[in-house]
Amino acid sequence: MKIRVSGATHAGRVRERNEDHLYVDEALSLYVVCDGMGGHNAGEVASQIAVEEISKVLRGKAELLHSYGRDAQPRLRRKVKGVIDKAVQKACQAVWRAAMLDKGKQGMGSTLAMLLVCGRNAFVVHAGDSRVYLVRSDTLCQLTEDHTLMNDMVKNGTMSRDKALEHPYAYALTRAIGIQPAVQADILHLELMLGDRFLVCSDGLTGHVDGESLLKALQAPEHGSLAQSLVTLANERGGADNVTAVVVTVGDEAREPTLEHSEIVAKKIEILRRIPMFSAFDYKELVKFLEIGEMHKVKSGEVIIREGEEDAAMYVLLYGRAEVFKGEQLVNRLGPGDYFGEMSLIDKVPRSATVVAVQPMTFLVLERDRFFRILQSDARIATKVFWSFVQKLNRRLRHADDEVYRLTKELSLYDDRYSSHH
Repeated sequence: MKIRVSGATHAGRVRERNEDHLYVDEALSLYVVCDGMGGHNAGEVASQIAVEEISKVLRGKAELLHSYGRDAQPRLRRKVKGVIDKAVQKACQAVWRAAMLDKGKQGMGSTLAMLLVCGRNAFVVHAGDSRVYLVRSDTLCQLTEDHTLMNDMVKNGTMSRDKALEHPYAYALTRAIGIQPAVQADILHLELMLGDRFLVCSDGLTGHVDGESLLKALQAPEHGSLAQSLVTLANERGGADNVTAVVVTVGDEAREPTLEHSEIVAKKIEILRRIPMFSAFDYKELVKFLEIGEMHKVKSGEVIIREGEEDAAMYVLLYGRAEVFKGEQLVNRLGPGDYFGEMSLIDKVPRSATVVAVQPMTFLVLERDRFFRILQSDARIATKVFWSFVQKLNRRLRHADDEVYRLTKELSLYDDRYSSHH
């Protein structure tokens, strides 16, 4: 995919030095923003070390990244994620060691916000409160979640946002590069669509420019000056911190396969939104579930699941049609947007029906093991899924209660009639 990029950084109107570090590697499609912190000049050192170490590791694995760009197999995706994590840990260790060797730099660290594009796929990586946004279909989505004490307290339910804002250490970072020997960075994979526009930025921008203003600015047709216009806007609104922005736009309308790929990505998101289990999810959470899903294609006449067999996956139909049988009896027909097998994600029971493709089909498969890994790693997603299942079970219980009541009433009438005749 064709990539356009613009970047800008500025010390702001208050700080004397710029401790942000901006890095663009167009050959690798790597875009990084690091915001340093620490004592005298230490933040500047930390952010520079972080960028140098991450870029060095990723350049050494350029062939793997390009291979994944050519053929986005799940196996290669896992390897790329491993390389990204290795790069982040190398950076973290390097900053930590540098701080230990120089008393004047002890406690220094850096945030990390990073976008790595591999063909039609991208990886968003972050630690700290620098952010990555995506503008898609005229909607702004924050793909990262601030690693601050305030956000952690709100997320864990220990404090309301209003109360957390009053906390003296509300904006203290809970994760950053180099403040400890290792760090857990968030790594999000997503499929690209034509027209996607990413913003990688430091909190010097988001501290002054709200989401509505960001969206309006990022919708401007002229790409070359976007980053500079955002930096200027932050300075006009106060410029209390160093401010950095990198804007990356994806687009090559001339390539028909890319258009088809974009349509499939959009369809998967649209269909997931319509499934009750995912109806309360935000865009980033839907993207997480798409990452664990695998696309499958079958020919007309192929059996997708068979009655009585054990299976541990949910199926979401994107294209084509299928029929559902119990024994030899046709009980349902399925089309694009339909789904089946969702209860197998939480319960190991044999399939209650057979599903057969009656047209060539494309569908998304969500496997139980991967599903549970997401739930274990994100309490908020787990709560939403749990609540969805509770609601579904509640509906089934109400239906069962209604059926019991109806049958009881029928039996009572039958007993009355029987008694009157005897």
